[in-house]
This record gives sequence, structure tokens and C-alpha cells, in this order.
Amino acid sequence: MALRQITLTQRTLDKDHFRPAARTIAVCLVAGTFLVACAPTQNVRGYFIDDVRISEIKPGVDDKGSILNALGSPSNVSTFGIDTWYYISRKTERLAFFEKKILDQRVVAVKFDDSGIVSEINRYEAEDGRAFAFNERVTPTRGKQLSLVQQLFGNLGRFTKDAEE
Repeated sequence: MALRQITLTQRTLDKDHFRPAARTIAVCLVAGTFLVACAPTQNVRGYFIDDVRISEIKPGVDDKGSILNALGSPSNVSTFGIDTWYYISRKTERLAFFEKKILDQRVVAVKFDDSGIVSEINRYEAEDGRAFAFNERVTPTRGKQLSLVQQLFGNLGRFTKDAEE
């Protein structure tokens, strides 16, 4: 009988010995998950053009075809005014739920003359941009402002037998 008591006591000691280790591992895994979730995420939009490629473009010599071969398709093309191709790129970083922070932003504007030859190349950085406020006014519309409950239950009781026939 004494041998059996020693064996049971030894087993409970072994279980209690591993519980703090398991608890420590679980806490480390949860903490590691939260730390990974707080890592900043970077987002790159557009194609960052090397300054070497831009310096190879010669105003008065290169045309739209050579620009297309050298830089690829533009991000945007002007719809009116001087024929201009815009190559826009932006790199941002966001940490968890905080606001996005602009790390790098570039715009390369390639202007063409009437014959399709490059006339001017302009480079713009994030510092060259201007912040502007959007118009927050709302255009009023006709009709009623219905709540969600009114929209969901508004048609109950509106059906008549005449409509079914």
C-alpha cells in the first residue's frame, strides 16, 4: 500500500511541475500573436521609376512610343489641356489602427507637344503636394428620411386583395 501512495504522489508532482511551464508557453504564444499583429504594414501603390530611367529621357527627342517602352503605361493621362502622362507612386505605412503615414510619394509628369514628342519632364515629391478640404455639404433629396425599422416594416399591411387579383 505504501508503494502505491508514493507512485500517486509522484504523478501529481509531475503534473504540477509541468503546469507552470504550459502556462508560460501559452502566455508567450498569446503575447507573440499580439506583437505580430502590431507590426507595421507597408503598402506600395504604383511603380517607382528609377531616376536613371528618367534621366535617359530626352525632351525634343523621345516620343510616346519610346516613353511607353522605357517607363511603361502611365498611371493617368490628362483629359484636357496639354497632353501629359502621369506616373504616380506612393508608399505608405500603417501601424495597427493608427492613421496611414506616407513614407514616399512621387509623381513624374511627362508632357508632350502636338506632334507627340516629349517637351518637358517634371518630378513632384510628397512635399510638393497640397492638402485640401473636401466639401462636406450634402445635396438634399426629395422624399422622407426613413429609419431602418421604418424601411423594414413599412410595407406591412399595405397589400390589398385587389392587388392580388
